[in-house]
Amino acid sequence: MACMKKLKEDILYIKNLFPLSHTCISITDATLDLIQINFHFPGEATFDVHCNILENYPRTPSIWCTEHDDQIVFSILAQLSEATNNFTLLPQINHLITQYCMLKNLEAPIELSQLISLPVSFEESDEGQGSELSIEEGAISDSDMEKEMDDDENEEDDEEDDDYGMFDGIDDDGIEEPSSFVKNDTNDMDEKDKETLVKLKVKAREDRIKNVPMIGSTTATDRIMKELKDIYKCNSYKNGIFSIELEDENIYMWKITLKCVDNESPLYDDLKKLKETRGEEGIVLKVSFKDDYPMTPPFIYVHSPQISGGFVLGGGAICMELLTTQGWSSAYNMESVILQIAATLVKGKARVNFTNLAPYNHASAKAFHDKLTKFHKSSGWYTPPKADG
Repeated sequence: MACMKKLKEDILYIKNLFPLSHTCISITDATLDLIQINFHFPGEATFDVHCNILENYPRTPSIWCTEHDDQIVFSILAQLSEATNNFTLLPQINHLITQYCMLKNLEAPIELSQLISLPVSFEESDEGQGSELSIEEGAISDSDMEKEMDDDENEEDDEEDDDYGMFDGIDDDGIEEPSSFVKNDTNDMDEKDKETLVKLKVKAREDRIKNVPMIGSTTATDRIMKELKDIYKCNSYKNGIFSIELEDENIYMWKITLKCVDNESPLYDDLKKLKETRGEEGIVLKVSFKDDYPMTPPFIYVHSPQISGGFVLGGGAICMELLTTQGWSSAYNMESVILQIAATLVKGKARVNFTNLAPYNHASAKAFHDKLTKFHKSSGWYTPPKADG
């Protein structure tokens, strides 16, 4: 694939540009999934920045993070993670280093001039690492999304004959045989997942005929349906990293089961034991979307089993800035959010509590989540030191 070939070339290029022997910046690790950049400017703190490249690269921005407790670095990484265009590796690294040097009053490495890269031509490239997410859909700005939500509200009366825009990828004919009417954009889905989309369409049609009020909003429903389709087609889902179910056929309520984590982590061994002793497939996350999604984040908490560590608080609330209004961006896709939660559990040294079998509940998790959000809103967010996980 053209995008992957270009990514490999870019990785090799930056490794040669910033070798381990470089005086201030080195690429210490580089794969198709993760780039690790070490900053060691003379007189400044030494720290690493991680670039997590998602499967739909370069359609959506990579996830940038660091363990370095520096607000300047945090602000630069936030800019990169919330970028609305040109998500390719070289321009983003150029922006990272340029901004850091400028804000720290440091002399920029001479190699920066060689990081200027022409934008990728998406018409001539493939769709990334398996996603059909378009730039407009995956990286829409908050202002554009708000305008879209307003437009949708004004046009709802003109859409009486439509089963909501969320089912545009499915034809109206042949309801009894789902495989015969699903369009090309669902051809790479499992049959049971296609049937789920069919059931949602039939239910939407029946509700419209019965004049049942629509759940949520048109904008939220369209986006959630798109996220569901993308997950059904992504490799993480197909390879069994996680599974997804809709609760009571409600697209606004998801049940995610994390089945696989880093096999070198204690949590990996705990999940094996959990399946052997209790027959449970993994860590169950409950997800609920509001009608202003994606302008606000979904509420996600651990339902079962009970977890110690891993930034999981009482009630199953997850302490992640990403899941709060301060850290959320409408550009984030649900696959990357799920994988980031899995990575956070491992990073925080999560362990399964085998002595308490009771699951967490929504009310308790929401109460704890509201408290931590209020606390961090006033005190700010920080990354704990390595010793704390």
